[in-house]
Amino acid sequence: MKKENITEEQRKILIHTLTGSYGKRVTRNWYATNTDNADLIELCELGFMRRSDHSPWDLYGVKACYFHVTSKGADAVGLKIPNTLEGGRK
Repeated sequence: MKKENITEEQRKILIHTLTGSYGKRVTRNWYATNTDNADLIELCELGFMRRSDHSPWDLYGVKACYFHVTSKGADAVGLKIPNTLEGGRK
């Protein structure tokens, strides 16, 4: 496995998206935030995350959407996405 060069903040986002905290047990694969979150957009551009196909919604006056970790992103933080969570939040 190739060691990816990611920042500590990017690492935290990827782990939180998959674990709901900063643990090592993958229980989910989604991160809900504003559609123009620069950190998550950068992770998408690097191939570590992808934006959900679902339409954005209003979250306290801000357009929000789901982001999901890709297998490349999970590998970068030493986690594996179970097949049941591969597609992200339904």
